[in-house]
Amino acid sequence: MCCSYFATGDAQQTISFSYRLGVTTVHNIIKETCKAIWESVAPKFLDVPNTHCEWTAIADEFYRMWNVPNCVSAVDGKHIVIQAPPCSRCDFCSYKGTYSVGILAACDAHYVFTAINVGAYGRESDGGVFAQWDFAEALQNQTLNIPAPTFLPHSTEQRVPYVVVADNAFPLKTYLLKRYSGRQLPVEKAVFNYRLSRARRVIENAFGIMATRWRIFRRSVVARPENVVLVVKAACVLHNFLQQDNQSNDTDGRTYMYCPPVLVDSYDDDGTVTRCLERRRTWYTETTECSCQPIQSDSCGCQRHIRQIFYVTKRSCELANICRVLITTTTRTVV
Repeated sequence: MCCSYFATGDAQQTISFSYRLGVTTVHNIIKETCKAIWESVAPKFLDVPNTHCEWTAIADEFYRMWNVPNCVSAVDGKHIVIQAPPCSRCDFCSYKGTYSVGILAACDAHYVFTAINVGAYGRESDGGVFAQWDFAEALQNQTLNIPAPTFLPHSTEQRVPYVVVADNAFPLKTYLLKRYSGRQLPVEKAVFNYRLSRARRVIENAFGIMATRWRIFRRSVVARPENVVLVVKAACVLHNFLQQDNQSNDTDGRTYMYCPPVLVDSYDDDGTVTRCLERRRTWYTETTECSCQPIQSDSCGCQRHIRQIFYVTKRSCELANICRVLITTTTRTVV
């Protein structure tokens, strides 16, 4: 039921009609399920790295995949559009003219979230939320066990610290890099901006992947802000869980993937960009011969999408613990 709510974005009234349950029962089930996912699964699948080896592995992947050395995270924010809360005045009104709840997140080179901050007012800027974030404070105080400054690849002139990359909404720090502003920049600065943007867009792609698979974020979420926070946290945990176990075989011989290659932009060895096909309204599966075949969207598109996610999660042994928690929660709520 909770996966249906996330994957389709339908209203809770529609979910209640589908499962023949009361709206209050559906609301309580979804709420308790989100709490169970966050409390039980988040410590395993959404935990801030705290060892030198973990940070070094992330930096190596950023350099291998996006050609940006000494990068340990990409940071950015996103507005989750919600229905106007009662008596909220302008606290949740964003610069886009909509009511929203802010999420600030950091991710690694494989679109996996490493830290999130959910629940900021929509009127707050990314830089203001970042200044109050525990992750930013830990970066400032150097309490994350990030390795000491090291030489850049193919250079022994000067040691350079490990950094996170972000856009111009964030302040420039010794641990945070952002692109040069302005136009008609010198070649060195233009190349720097190009390389940094390749790493920074990973967090934007991570938000895009989550919004594509969990289509509740493609429309206004009809819930109180505190419940929206629970939904976003649970969706981020499920995103990490499915992204780390990105494929699962089904009996029909196909391989269903949470994030197939056509869903994000990619680069080949020559630097040529392969654009993603996410904006086309078709579902994609990858066959055993690794050829992407589109499945045209039809009246069963949502059910096929939910079934695809179920196939992805079904084979992972970690899902057994999730199912036990969810079944217990659902049974207790219905009774």
